[in-house]
Formats: sequence, structure tokens, C-alpha cells
Amino acid sequence: MLNPVSKQEVKRYISILDIALINLRKSDLFTTVIPSKIFENAGMEIPILMGVDGEARQIVESYQAGLCFEPESEDDFNRKLHLLLSDPALYEKCKEGCRKLAHDFNRKLLAEQMLHVIKETK
Repeated sequence: MLNPVSKQEVKRYISILDIALINLRKSDLFTTVIPSKIFENAGMEIPILMGVDGEARQIVESYQAGLCFEPESEDDFNRKLHLLLSDPALYEKCKEGCRKLAHDFNRKLLAEQMLHVIKETK
């Protein structure tokens, strides 16, 4: 594990990844969280290996931005990791999914949409 890095350094660290591992403990508590790492890695087209259930998993799966494994399952983790590493077509499909995910969750675009909604309700 590395020590925390500044927000400015995060991009440099992500840029050296082939696959982003995003995992949390298997807990009902985590089924409603959406780790920001999803969006940071998707924005850099890094396929995601997701070990989180709930909303976060639904996002990654619906965009085909990576593969999801059962949290705390070493066997499922190994299977999904092997798939991403051994199937170049799947890997590229996940990169494309990341591009779509990053586009749809673009903060500036979402803020503009929210501003439009606010102006319409006045």
C-alpha cells in the first residue's frame, strides 16, 4: 500500500494502471455507496475490476466498464482478473464502456443539466 497522494498526483498514478481494482468489504452498508474511483478510472479509460455490490456494481455492469466479482471472493476475483488479462477484445470493450461512463457522468455536463432543471422550476 502507498501513502496517500495529493489530488494533483492521482492522474499520474492512475495513468500507469492496466486495470483498476475497486473493492470494499461485503456489507449491506456498502451497497449504497459509489466510490469516486469509478469515475476517475473510467475517465482515463482504465477497465475496472469491481468488488462492490449495489449501485456501484450496477453502474460498472450497465456501462460494461469492467468486470465485477463477488466481494471477498478470492476465486471470483482471480477468474475475473484472468478474463480481463487474457481477452484483448473484452479489455477493449471495457475501455469503450469507460469512455461512455465518463461521458455520461461528466460533472460539468451534469451541473449544466441541474442548472437547467432549477431554472425551469422557478
